[in-house]
Amino acid sequence: MDQPFSNPFDEMENDGIRSFYDNKVDVRVKSKLDNTMGTIRFLSNIADVYLSKLVDTVVGMTSHEQPIENTDDEGINRISPPDTDKHYPNL
Repeated sequence: MDQPFSNPFDEMENDGIRSFYDNKVDVRVKSKLDNTMGTIRFLSNIADVYLSKLVDTVVGMTSHEQPIENTDDEGINRISPPDTDKHYPNL
């Protein structure tokens, strides 16, 4: 069903959209703006993915706990061997 009255603001918007694409300068400006926004969007996606991983990696590297060291009879610090009972219960 058609409306008997048209909205003049919709008509103005449609005329503005049509006339925007008729002017070559405006099309060039829009194209450059779209390219710039695409580049910014791409860089922000990379930063979102990799920056969080980088921060997690750096925090993990700096807060790494050192293994407990044993001192043998000669005074040499040695790293204690792993508990094989936990890893190999059949041994």
